[in-house]
Amino acid sequence: MKTVKYCTNPFEAELARTRLLDEGIDARIINEHIGWVAAAFPQADNNPQVVVADEDYDRAAALLGTLPTRIVVCPYCGSADTESATKRSAGARIAAILALLTPSGQPRGRYRCRRCHRRFRGAR
Repeated sequence: MKTVKYCTNPFEAELARTRLLDEGIDARIINEHIGWVAAAFPQADNNPQVVVADEDYDRAAALLGTLPTRIVVCPYCGSADTESATKRSAGARIAAILALLTPSGQPRGRYRCRRCHRRFRGAR
């Protein structure tokens, strides 16, 4: 099973799961109940996640609009299950949009690995 969407609350997860079920994709929610309790701890591992079978991942991600546009690999453990750790201020968002890629084609910015939980910087 692969996580197709990390949600901020159980309601958002249920909406995503219902959309996938309507399209014939079997989807499940994990961490559904801990999301209400752990709302004060904004870690992706505590929040509800919508998971699907490995063979349905690409189709489900396309339906939900969560296909990654670029793959950032963790330099510590080699996992491709990473997320942006760049601050979400308006200035940071604009800077991220203007500087998505370096001339070498490698993504820039700060990232966090969901597997080993280490933080690292993308290419400069």
